[in-house]
Order: sequence, then C-alpha cells, then structure tokens
Amino acid sequence: MAKRDKGSPVLVVIGLVVVLLLLPMIYVLSVGPAVRMVHTGSLSEHAAETIYYPLIVIHEALPPVGVVLDRYIELFEPPAPSTPVPVTPAPATAS
Repeated sequence: MAKRDKGSPVLVVIGLVVVLLLLPMIYVLSVGPAVRMVHTGSLSEHAAETIYYPLIVIHEALPPVGVVLDRYIELFEPPAPSTPVPVTPAPATAS
C-alpha cells in the first residue's frame, strides 16, 4: 500500500491563518458593494441588514469603527444627482 503524504503541519497552520484572516476581511469589505447593490435595487435593504447585522452592531457600539465604515461605504454610494442651474435667457436686442 502506498503511504499517503499528509500536508506539513506548518502549511496547515499557515492555511488556517490565511483563511481565518481573509474571510472576515472579505466580509467587511463586501459591505461597500452591497450598499451599491441596495441603491441599484439588486439587493433588498432587508437582506443587506440581515447579512450585515454584525457590522451594524459593531458600527453602533464602536464609534471610531463606525466612522471608518461610514467613510468606506460612502465610496460606493452613487453620486447625488446634480441640480441643473437655471439659465437666464439673454435679453433680446432690438435691431
């Protein structure tokens, strides 16, 4: 019988650390695109609030973290519609 070569314990630990650090980071960073999706109608506000409930709690409990999250989320919000500037027609000149 052939011996199965198991992964090195160091590689397993490195893999676990990478996964355990990357998954929460991806979760937090995904809130920005989710906000954009709510604004475009591709994601309901209720679904976003459910998915990101832990971040909402952290946002409210830790004001400094809330400020950072707010600034990050602002990057994904659509720009406010510009209001047209009223143009006054030039007075007609008599010829």
